[in-house]
Amino acid sequence: GLFAAPVLQHRFRPAVRAVANCIASQEPGNLCGAHCLIPWWRPQSYYDEPGRGTLARDGGGVLLTQAIHTLDVLRALSGGITITAAHAVTSQAHRMEAEDMVCALATFGAGAAPGTIMATTACYPGMPETMTLIFERMTIRIDGLQAQVFHHDGRVQTFGGEGASGSAVDPMAFDHASHRDLISAFLDALEGKAPLAVDLGDLIGTRELIDAMTPVPTP
Repeated sequence: GLFAAPVLQHRFRPAVRAVANCIASQEPGNLCGAHCLIPWWRPQSYYDEPGRGTLARDGGGVLLTQAIHTLDVLRALSGGITITAAHAVTSQAHRMEAEDMVCALATFGAGAAPGTIMATTACYPGMPETMTLIFERMTIRIDGLQAQVFHHDGRVQTFGGEGASGSAVDPMAFDHASHRDLISAFLDALEGKAPLAVDLGDLIGTRELIDAMTPVPTP
C-alpha cells in the first residue's frame, strides 16, 4: 500500500525528454538499429573502499552501480531490449569481486532492431556515455547531457547542454537538476497532480535487463 518511485533521474534530463517526445511523435519512423557505449573510469582506490564492487553490498558492478541509469534511458527510448549474447568480466584494470566490463549483443524495440551495448569503469580517464538510435528518417545521438537529431533532409536539432555526468574519477561530479525534477515530479504524483513519470515497473524492467547481461552469482 505504499506509494513508491525509483530514482532513475536520467529520464528527467532535458535532452532525454526532448528525444522521448520526438520518438513519440512517430516522425523518426521505425527503429533500425542502436548502439550504447558507457566508457567510464574508476580508480582502484574507489573499489578499495569497503563493500564497493561486491555482490554483498552493491549487488553487482558497473551495470548496477554506474550504467543502470543510461541503460534505463536506452530501454525506454528504444521500446525495450532483449539480450541475445553477453560477456561480463572483471578486467585487469581493477581488483574487485563484480564485473567492471560488459559487452552485449541485443535487439531493440518491437521490430527487433539489432544493436550493441558496452559498459565499463576501466576506460581511463572516463568519457561521457553515448547512445545512437538509428531510425528510418533520422539518427538520434545522445552524448552525456546533450542530444542531436540528424534528419535525412539535412536538418540538425540540438537539445540539452554540456556538463559532467560522473564518468570520471569523482563519482559526484554531475549536474543535480534532473534529481530535483525527479523529486518535484514525485511530489506532484503524491498530491495527485500527475501520474508517476517513472514507476517501479520501469525499475524492474531495467533490473531484468541488467540480470540478462550478467551471470547469476554462485551462492
